[in-house]
Amino acid sequence: MLKDSQIDLCGQVDFTRTQPLLARDEAFSFACNGCGNCCRGREDIVLSGFDLWRIAARLRLPPRIVAHGYCRESIGQVSRLPVLRLAPLKAQHNNCPFLTENHCAIHDAEPLVCALYPLAQEISRAGEVSYFLQPTSCGGPMFSAKVEDYLARYDVPAREAVDVCWAQTCMTLEDTVEELNTILSPVLARRLEAKLWQALYYDYEFAQPFLPQLERNLRWLEGECAKLRGYQEQLNTKCIEKNDR
Repeated sequence: MLKDSQIDLCGQVDFTRTQPLLARDEAFSFACNGCGNCCRGREDIVLSGFDLWRIAARLRLPPRIVAHGYCRESIGQVSRLPVLRLAPLKAQHNNCPFLTENHCAIHDAEPLVCALYPLAQEISRAGEVSYFLQPTSCGGPMFSAKVEDYLARYDVPAREAVDVCWAQTCMTLEDTVEELNTILSPVLARRLEAKLWQALYYDYEFAQPFLPQLERNLRWLEGECAKLRGYQEQLNTKCIEKNDR
């Protein structure tokens, strides 16, 4: 069982890419016997806010309810940001909670990690998107495809701009949260975590487009961070005044 400390926004903390990056017009091959084992025993399926919003829309449930019902929540040891990952069902041999008879019950809203497999994605701070092939060991018939064709098959290009926005948002917030955690008291730091969950994952209507809601939430979060900073400054001033008496 993977501990929370082993998982962050990009999956397993100790993951090291061993395969080269692939050009979009480059071909790749992989073996697949259709067993569905890529949906079993996986504890590293990390969801973005967009992933959660898509699943919530598919189930027609509030994102918070979906997160509490199907996911595991933690704070990344490296990023210090909220980390949401699908929680395998122990009673069903650690299968994905959405796996039904070797088929995905939310296939039209599956997380990016699942849509890409066996490819994986890297996004730079500049917003450059790259892909690489993950090692597989299932065996079975060999399949070959160009990267661009494989991505198109699962509508990945249609969501790429949102995924880039999410990645860049998280990279920027990492810097902000790192700085705030050096000055906030433990109580205020916990308040910050709650506000991060609200802005990145929970405060969304599944019937409304995701990006405008994310932009709204980030504006709200910026104000809340300023308030927390102000509260801490007030506490520091009171502490100094008390010590000077």
